Amino acid sequence: MKDFQVNDFHIVDELELPLSTIKRQIGNMLESSLDCIAVVESVDKDTGEYKIVLKGKLLPTS
Repeated sequence: MKDFQVNDFHIVDELELPLSTIKRQIGNMLESSLDCIAVVESVDKDTGEYKIVLKGKLLPTS
């Protein structure tokens, strides 16, 4: 699996990506991180909409 790099963030930010691509890219980002925390910032119980904030540090590029 290719390491996630800073230049890959534009892929995650695109609005009309298939869910499978979003899951794969976020998974790649987490696996390529030295550390990471996730905070559930908000949840709308009526609609199921949520917002999660990820914070971490990517491994140095080789």
